[in-house]
Amino acid sequence: MAGWITPGLWSAEQVSGWRVVTDAVHEAGGRIIAQLWHTGSISHPDLLGGALPVSASEVNPLQQR
Repeated sequence: MAGWITPGLWSAEQVSGWRVVTDAVHEAGGRIIAQLWHTGSISHPDLLGGALPVSASEVNPLQQR
């Protein structure tokens, strides 16, 4: 699972990256939206001692990694 990161839209770097995608969608005549979602009961590195989350809600937060 190393390298898997939840896509975000909260930093200037992420906004810049998504701009490439949204510009291409708009150029093709499409529309795009940002959907809010929750990634699980333990989903932030601040709650995991800096480690990235294993998965979303289907993972039991009390299990050992």
